[in-house]
Amino acid sequence: MRMAYIVVLALLLAGCDFVGGGETVLQGNGNLVVGDELVDRIAASLADFETTPEIGDDDLESIFTIIRQQALEGDLDAALVMLKLAGIQRQPEAPEE
Repeated sequence: MRMAYIVVLALLLAGCDFVGGGETVLQGNGNLVVGDELVDRIAASLADFETTPEIGDDDLESIFTIIRQQALEGDLDAALVMLKLAGIQRQPEAPEE
């Protein structure tokens, strides 16, 4: 089932006129890094499909675990995600009025 979503994602990317143009950067290690705007557009497109399953807490926990492990292994992009997450989690809460 996940392969079907990968195929859909690949087709979306292939059919979009917004791929490239400075938003897509290929790194030497084989990873594809895309800009935030492209990620937002792909997520919105996937959300429009009736067959896209809802992302549950278990899915988010699995993704977190993978990103955390990659960060601990030295992946700078994953480490940046973890640092941003820590910053958000540690922001003082605004006082209630």
